[in-house]
Amino acid sequence: MLTRLRPFAFFVLGVALWLPLVHVPFAPPPRADLIRGLSQRQHTLAKEPDSPERALLRRINPEWDLMSRTFAVLAFTNLALAEPLARQQHLAAADALIDRTLVDEQRGPHFFLLPYGRRHPFVDDSQRSLFVDGEVALMLAARQLVEPREALREPLRVHVDQVTLQLLRAPFLFAESYPDEGWTFCNTIALAALRLSDRVDGRDHQQLLEQWLASAKAHLVEPRTGLLISSFRMGGAPLAGPEGSTLWLSAHMLQLIDRPFAEDQYRRARALLGRTMLGFGWAAEWPKVLRSADDVDSGPTVPLVDANAGSSGLALLGASAFHDEPYLEALTTSLATPRATSWAMPCCSSPWCRARCGTWRPHRRPVTRPGDDARRGSHRALLPGAARHRHSALRLGAVRHPRGRTRRALPRVAVCADLLHRGAGGASPGARRRARAPRAKTHRERCRAGLASDPFLLT
Repeated sequence: MLTRLRPFAFFVLGVALWLPLVHVPFAPPPRADLIRGLSQRQHTLAKEPDSPERALLRRINPEWDLMSRTFAVLAFTNLALAEPLARQQHLAAADALIDRTLVDEQRGPHFFLLPYGRRHPFVDDSQRSLFVDGEVALMLAARQLVEPREALREPLRVHVDQVTLQLLRAPFLFAESYPDEGWTFCNTIALAALRLSDRVDGRDHQQLLEQWLASAKAHLVEPRTGLLISSFRMGGAPLAGPEGSTLWLSAHMLQLIDRPFAEDQYRRARALLGRTMLGFGWAAEWPKVLRSADDVDSGPTVPLVDANAGSSGLALLGASAFHDEPYLEALTTSLATPRATSWAMPCCSSPWCRARCGTWRPHRRPVTRPGDDARRGSHRALLPGAARHRHSALRLGAVRHPRGRTRRALPRVAVCADLLHRGAGGASPGARRRARAPRAKTHRERCRAGLASDPFLLT
């Protein structure tokens, strides 16, 4: 009897020894190498205003165009602080993006918005979006905090005044990103812009920041989880509950306003949304008690393991900002996995996805906090880098309809099933059916076609 059980015992022992080491082949490259490669790619894109990547980005979602610029500018300002010898080079790249954004902004308030933003007028009399004004103000404030540039002084003042008026005129101080639709994501970015701008020009928005925070604790906190909801009507009525693709970034931005509250939000999000297994890390989009449907902001969710694209990407930012090194290491390992396995997450080769996830500085503190001047000097890292944005192109199966509408080539579950079958060496029934008929290029093939000259992103 014992002889018969011996092979099974050896098998169990082998599995027990192998499972803890399964992540080792997918270990990411040293962070310095990853940052260097991503930085070089971003410098190239910053100098190409009409690149195919940016054109594709705008066709899919113009919001992603502005957001990719914001994250790139924040990354460049971080690098300018971390690498004094290359400061002017990084600032020149940031200036190119900022100047282009200020020009594009003159094309109208809807240039960076989805078409549904034109269906109805904004509730606010200014007819402006906090999404646009807040992100532009944050770019300007971050750039000016590193090294003032006279040409940006007036644009910063104008955008900060616009953000301030939108918040003050809004019910409960919650300004709208789209007509009668506000996002916690955009509101917290606007608050961070106000805080940074105060350090640049000496003005004081502390009272407004405290009032917004008190109002948010009273009206935007979901009672069952204690987490901030992601969107709301102008009157404060919730539209969508807590979402990881909002919470990770909002918690970091709130570090500037109320650090204990920000840390509480991160701990709750980490407990309800964070996942780790066998050395890999990812994040869910919604708490289990508050399920919802995938949308353009969250991206796809891998079944069974509940790994969401947008939430997992921005979890990198949260883990770095709150110095959660074990979780950051696990997330980075998952991020590096497509470099070794071509069947997993094929669209990670896209520039706005991969280029936003590696340029962080976990060893530096996050955005400058009040009181740091006396203790450590005023030049601190503005953000722990540019993690993958919730509006990155990590949207499996997204294609462009000939008439201009965005649709999905395959249902999300079918796409995920294909990935799992390919990883196991087989082919799903859906893949076999599509192989018998002509098909359009997949998202991975389109990305590779546009990035053939970029070996770093395709390895």
